Amino acid sequence: MLNAEWPWHRFGVTGVYSSVLMMTGLSINVLGPVGPVLMRHLSASPHSIGSIYSAEGLGNFLGSLLLGPVLSRLRPHAVLVGVSALVFLCLGAVPSCSALHQVASLYLLIGLASGLGNATANTSLTWAWHGAAPQLAAAFNLAAYLSSLYWSAFVVGRLSATPLAAYFSPGSILVPSLALEARRTVGAGVGVSMLFSNILSLLARYGLLTTAMTGALGAFAAIGHMTVPSLAGAAIDRHGYAALMPLLCALNGVGLALLTAARRIASEWSPSPRGNSALDGGSSSGEDWAEAGQGERQRLLGGASRRGSAPTTGTVVV
Repeated sequence: MLNAEWPWHRFGVTGVYSSVLMMTGLSINVLGPVGPVLMRHLSASPHSIGSIYSAEGLGNFLGSLLLGPVLSRLRPHAVLVGVSALVFLCLGAVPSCSALHQVASLYLLIGLASGLGNATANTSLTWAWHGAAPQLAAAFNLAAYLSSLYWSAFVVGRLSATPLAAYFSPGSILVPSLALEARRTVGAGVGVSMLFSNILSLLARYGLLTTAMTGALGAFAAIGHMTVPSLAGAAIDRHGYAALMPLLCALNGVGLALLTAARRIASEWSPSPRGNSALDGGSSSGEDWAEAGQGERQRLLGGASRRGSAPTTGTVVV
């Protein structure tokens, strides 16, 4: 139990949980670089290797659904220790596998652990920083500038590559491009990862950040994790690697349509600071939602109904 009066307690929790998430991500994403080796070792096709990703996505989906029941009985720190141990044991058993279904079964368990661990860490971090969230919020114009600057970098990179390709040979460009591609991949991952954290921040602002809501977000993300690898593998087997780009464009189009629909729905019923919520005929306000979310946060973190009295103000249980 960490006391909020210690000024660095939030940074300690953030560092520990972020390290756990980083190591879990490294352990899971190692499947990408070793994919060709697995194909040769198991005599499998790209479509068959995609089933491993689908199994991991299914486990991620199930782990996200377990978030609410697990956090109502165990503390977040205990959950993270358990899932980290499970990932360690399963990854250690992968080299001894001789069949595709064995690897898929292990990655089903790895996905289960990662889904539960990611949702637990993200929810706990948001709870730990709930008092400092208003002070950390940036101005709207600053956010607009940063977003525009981030996406304009892609356009500038494409335009600058055109004259370079005209004056230099392909060999002299491809080798330096590998190092640049590695940095670009890291930057793109950082940018995309902000989407999930921004959604959690919005839910926390309106008091909607509950274990059920966080689990639902992880579950829907896992559905995409399950389906995309299988679709990509089938497209490669039938039409070659050139079919990946149309598939990705179609998936991004579906995501854009869903995002537009979600924004329209949110604008109709999202709680207003003046109390004009469409959910209850205008009787609630943003403060009511915040109080409701804080009550569930204290109940789950403190476990008042199962482990004694509720935690006092200024205490974060990890």
